[in-house]
Amino acid sequence: MLDWLPPNVSTYGGEIDYFFYVIYYITAVVFFLVAGAMIVFLIKYRYKEGRRATYTHGNTTLEIVWTTATFVAMLILALVSKPLWGRIKQQVPMTQSNVVVQVTGKQFNWEMRYPGPDGEFDTPADSAAGTLDDYQIDNIMHVPVNTVVRVILKSKDVIHSFFVPQLRLKQDAVPGHTITAWFNAEKDYTLRFDLGSEFQDDLDNGSISEEFLLQFSAKGLQQHLKNMEELQKVKTPILTSGAVVSIQEAGNNWLITDDSIRRKYIVKKENGALNVYSNVYEIPCAELCGFGHSGMLGYLYVDTPEDYDKWKNEIWPPAESAGADSANVQTPPVEN
Repeated sequence: MLDWLPPNVSTYGGEIDYFFYVIYYITAVVFFLVAGAMIVFLIKYRYKEGRRATYTHGNTTLEIVWTTATFVAMLILALVSKPLWGRIKQQVPMTQSNVVVQVTGKQFNWEMRYPGPDGEFDTPADSAAGTLDDYQIDNIMHVPVNTVVRVILKSKDVIHSFFVPQLRLKQDAVPGHTITAWFNAEKDYTLRFDLGSEFQDDLDNGSISEEFLLQFSAKGLQQHLKNMEELQKVKTPILTSGAVVSIQEAGNNWLITDDSIRRKYIVKKENGALNVYSNVYEIPCAELCGFGHSGMLGYLYVDTPEDYDKWKNEIWPPAESAGADSANVQTPPVEN
């Protein structure tokens, strides 16, 4: 019944969904009881010629019963969900492979800051130049799959809210406060759209036809654009061109890589159709923060361990290959 929920890819998302379902069905039952009673009363006590209205000050016993029932239901939900709340909000798993990212909200961007190779923030990279070995980029977060990620939330101006629906993670960033959140993404892809079986020959042959690119791009854009007229005006495809796109077959699956935007797609044969998956999740701000609020959007890349190590090595080259100038790393191009 709740298929409209986004796919869950976090370790604790299933438990959150369970409580969401419970509360949803409880409120649904109450809604139908109240709506049903209203319909019955509208019919039973509709206007009739010669019948006088009856005035009442209520029924004390009935009011005590429904107030008590509501209190007990809310108390049970609070007690049952408290352990889960504690694990998510108060207990951050600590492992040697933990990834730490400092996320600072500002009007109207997310500043993503990674500690240097020593795992500590504010470590000098060049004392004479006064530079640090930390790496900062706006709106782009890379994390490895199946790894605990600790997010240190701050705000430079107003209240923002860090929200990744697929992770079931939503946490406010409050000015003057440092708030810690965490997640562990179990999957490095999520269902995007049905490509259609008509392009199976393209994939079987490992080729990329113009029709394939147009169909792939259009269906990808439909996920982001609500207005079909706006969709027709947009000329920039999700996949840019065959020159920077590669297809790699793996059994019944294909890995499609668009190097121009560092985005990977997985195409799977499922139920007679070709379903396309992507490893990118949106990070909107879920708190009204000003006139540019709707445009405050970041992207979370859940990478395979190999891709994550490759991304890190581009920022902090390994010592053996970086030589004496490894501290003075140039910032790589910003990803779009």
